[in-house]
Amino acid sequence: MRNTEETKKYEWLTEAEQAAHDWRKDCIDTVVTDINWELMSDDYEFEEWHIGDHINSYVENKCIYSWDCKEILKQLNYDIWADDPMTGERANSEMQAAIWALEGALYDSDIEGQIKNELNLPENEEE
Repeated sequence: MRNTEETKKYEWLTEAEQAAHDWRKDCIDTVVTDINWELMSDDYEFEEWHIGDHINSYVENKCIYSWDCKEILKQLNYDIWADDPMTGERANSEMQAAIWALEGALYDSDIEGQIKNELNLPENEEE
């Protein structure tokens, strides 16, 4: 997933911060592509909450397999034994920890706003 070319310009970031940046970029690209495909359908009406649904789907798809969960936890330097900063609870499994770690990395910035900007929606479709 991570490409050294992608992260070279962010040398001041820690490895976990670079991984979070790369995950955010991948998520934004994936969600924008998926929504743009749906917008091509005549019967699809965009609503802002669709962005959150697509982000949730992205996270769940990335955390299906145990190996992927371990990789996410390692890349994001997430301590599975500590309480999660967003929920205040300890994860019940590696998968739950990976989901929380990835959500934390994605929502560390205004990812929904970034996705909206990338979509270039006409004014009447944003409401």
